[in-house]
Amino acid sequence: MKSILKFAFVSALLVTPLFAAKTASVTIAQQVSVGSAQIAPGDYKVSWQGSGPAVKVSLTRSGSAPIVLDAKLSAGQKGGGDVLVASQNGAQVLQEIDLSNATLVFDQAAQK
Repeated sequence: MKSILKFAFVSALLVTPLFAAKTASVTIAQQVSVGSAQIAPGDYKVSWQGSGPAVKVSLTRSGSAPIVLDAKLSAGQKGGGDVLVASQNGAQVLQEIDLSNATLVFDQAAQK
């Protein structure tokens, strides 16, 4: 019984930091799309709701309405606000946002 409690406690300690910080700031350097949403270049506040893996992400830029997207939240220690963009069919598509404690991965098919 003690080993089960220890395992549960350690698991909670490891998972909690992943979901603790639910906001960050990122700069999107170029026009990108996610599904049918078009995202203009600029500085955005990124926030998400849910405990993962499926979350709702809001990108908010000063003076603009929030853009709400579906994403997959996963553990990540890649960077602090890195934005990964790929070219698909001649368009720049937002793939993921790497934060200090998590990665938000955007599925293009889920956005339609």
